[in-house]
Amino acid sequence: MLRPDAEPGENHVVGARSGEPADSPDRDDRDDRHLGRLVDILDAAPGFAGMAARRLLQDRIARRLGPGRRLHLAEYDVARLWFVALVEQLSEEPDGLSALSRAVGDLRPGSRLALEVARIAAAVGPPHGPTDTVFGTGESR
Repeated sequence: MLRPDAEPGENHVVGARSGEPADSPDRDDRDDRHLGRLVDILDAAPGFAGMAARRLLQDRIARRLGPGRRLHLAEYDVARLWFVALVEQLSEEPDGLSALSRAVGDLRPGSRLALEVARIAAAVGPPHGPTDTVFGTGESR
């Protein structure tokens, strides 16, 4: 689970996931950093600061996930919290980060943002679902 209170450069995620075995902390840590970076760059993107733009992104991601798919996210007054929830949910969804990448590319084609989101999404391993450990500690929640 992503930490909404994390500052850029800090550990952003509670729980870890990757396509590697659960005892592969290097891969999990790398994925966690990538997910935190996704939150950072989406939150910093001026084009997604408004609620209407985030709804459009959400709708585009749902379309990219496949016919009839919907994303159910709470609405937050603070954009960063919304991006934390979005990235967390998509990181647990098969092809979720790929759908995010394609949606950002649809809305901001050829932009540095689209290229960076695509690079990070490709670098993160496939999901294996949420875990019950607190990121970076190995302790249970």
